[in-house]
Amino acid sequence: MATNSLIPRLASLLKRAPFRATTLRLLYHLSIDDRYKSYFTYTDAIPLVMQLVINFPQPKLPKELVALAINLSLCGRNAEQMTKGRCLQLLVDRLHKTKGQSVNFSLFFFHFCIVLLYLYLYLKRH
Repeated sequence: MATNSLIPRLASLLKRAPFRATTLRLLYHLSIDDRYKSYFTYTDAIPLVMQLVINFPQPKLPKELVALAINLSLCGRNAEQMTKGRCLQLLVDRLHKTKGQSVNFSLFFFHFCIVLLYLYLYLKRH
């Protein structure tokens, strides 16, 4: 079911505010299964999730957004895509801007850095 363009369709719904919360929950549930994590790589989902994480208006991120971002970062290709451009620097800037007020974002950032470290060590060996 997820292979039949479900993930790309849900990813496109992230652009529409009225559907965002429900879409995040659905994408989170799909991202739990390791078989589907790599499908996110070939959609707009990762850039949209990163944009939501970086530009979220309140200091505290929704737990669905944080959980989805963490699950997606567990796939090497996704983590690599999450660091393209200035994303890592923008994440650090958000952390400084909110001064760690958001436990959710701090947890995501900590976890994301660990995943990046593992990715770096993996790429260094191969």
